[in-house]
Amino acid sequence: MTPYELLERTQWDFFWVPQLPGLAVVDRPELAYLHGPHSVGYANMVTRTRARPARLPGLIAEVLAAHAGRTSRWLVTGTFDHAPLESALARAGYEPSAEFAAVVSEVSGFPPRRAGSASARVVSDRRTLRDSLSVLTRVFDQPPPSTSDYLENTLRGCTGPGARTRRVVAYLNGEPVSTGSFNTYPELGVAFLWGGGTVPEARGQGAYSAVVAKRMQLLKELGVSLAGLYAKRDTSAPIVAKQGFRSVGWMTYCERESSTTAD
Repeated sequence: MTPYELLERTQWDFFWVPQLPGLAVVDRPELAYLHGPHSVGYANMVTRTRARPARLPGLIAEVLAAHAGRTSRWLVTGTFDHAPLESALARAGYEPSAEFAAVVSEVSGFPPRRAGSASARVVSDRRTLRDSLSVLTRVFDQPPPSTSDYLENTLRGCTGPGARTRRVVAYLNGEPVSTGSFNTYPELGVAFLWGGGTVPEARGQGAYSAVVAKRMQLLKELGVSLAGLYAKRDTSAPIVAKQGFRSVGWMTYCERESSTTAD
């Protein structure tokens, strides 16, 4: 498989999905998606489509019914014949909402950039996890789920020798200002980087470079050979290009705003 194909396949493994009330996974060879009564972006998203064109209207109707009352998101890449899917989605009322570059870097020999005075730490306890989540909330304006056991389950999922998710948080003058995470896929030999960002007032001071360097260091220790992410073209893509990542393809979010029925 090409790096582009490997990166897409990281979206087909739902091991990371938090245990939230009502959040469900549908996973079939021709279609994979999440649905549930939550506002987080991943909660109502299709991550795999491998169906004949004649099957697409029925599959889209299925997804719209599952996503009724919420914004429905469909992940589209160039790793398959995507034109029929894009046409079918447009007919169903979906529109492109964001464009991303699919970027990767080999872990071995990754050249970290200077991090200035920022220091990055691996999330290992409640305090560092809260710090990481606080940065995510400020950067993406999306607070974490408020269920009572979310924090404990999240911490358990990113610590310990068997954890396939790791989180990193960077500090300037003792304050958490940047964060980033990754999931590992041992059968693919690749890691998917996600949730990276820096609070506005700390940008340009090396905090994100510290987060990237720490994640790549961890991946090297874990024996992962390739790291990649979907970087938004007009914001993060230029930043990660300077960090040493190269573009291997693209990804588009197609979205349809919430509706009460599938029409």
